[in-house]
Amino acid sequence: KKQSQNEFDVAEAELLSLLMETYLGVLLADADLEQYEAELKALERQLTEATALYERSLLPVTEVLETQTRADTLRADLIMARGNTLIAREELSQLTGEDFEVLASVADTFTLVNRFPSALAASQQASLNSPVVAAAEAAVDAARKQVDRERARRIPRVDLTYSYQHSDVGFDNLQSPARDTSTVAIAFNYPLFEGGAITARIRGARARFRSADTIYRAEVIRAEARARSAWLSFNVVTERLVAGKKSIVSAKTNLDASRKAVLAGTARVSDVLMALAQNTRALRNYSQAKFQYAMGWVELELATGTNPSQIAKSISRAIHRK
Repeated sequence: KKQSQNEFDVAEAELLSLLMETYLGVLLADADLEQYEAELKALERQLTEATALYERSLLPVTEVLETQTRADTLRADLIMARGNTLIAREELSQLTGEDFEVLASVADTFTLVNRFPSALAASQQASLNSPVVAAAEAAVDAARKQVDRERARRIPRVDLTYSYQHSDVGFDNLQSPARDTSTVAIAFNYPLFEGGAITARIRGARARFRSADTIYRAEVIRAEARARSAWLSFNVVTERLVAGKKSIVSAKTNLDASRKAVLAGTARVSDVLMALAQNTRALRNYSQAKFQYAMGWVELELATGTNPSQIAKSISRAIHRK
């Protein structure tokens, strides 16, 4: 029963990890689509301005055509992004068995706390709380009991029986004195020959025990390694998230400066196109970092054995601020 419960915990953790990855994949696809749409809208406005400047002979036709080419390319990217969004939602629907037209909005910024001071602390927690390790340990205990049961078959079987009877009954109207009768019996049973069956069963049980013990040790090592990797990965994505925020500010500043320079005649339209692409790339990188940050925290908590239902509630409150 204990082993079955541990195996259920393992399946629950794997399901939560898959669900979170799929759900965040939908959110990322939606964010990419929104950013492409925003860039296309800005690019169409830039095309209108470039056309107006060209009509007044203030801009060469090549820059107008360059803007038109970029707009056509972006429309193709937008179609691909819409397809990715539909595919991501279909995967989520297949996983949950429900259709989702609108998902809850995610906060622009949210904070998730790494409660482990070091990778070593995370690995130690994993070896203690990991459901995979617990399931492997339960399998070792079951295999050890099987060895003991098979070894017990070689121990002689001794049965002790004791009976007591009190009799006070007459016969043919003759008085008979009361009497007590006690019996003690000892039965000794030991198989003299079984063709090596007991020895074979013991050897088989010991082999299963060694196999279970090897698997247990491997699972401990794997759980600790997974926890250390999750701890390091979460720190990396946290730093990437901070860098992503700064890159958005820089990209927007560059875009505004490029637009003003074009209107002033000190820059080319291609500079604005490049700045627009850089701005979209910065927004996409930030979205990826944000959702990797959330998934990294989930993986760290799962790797260290936190209850999946508790993880689900905590991550929901964090990213939706509810």
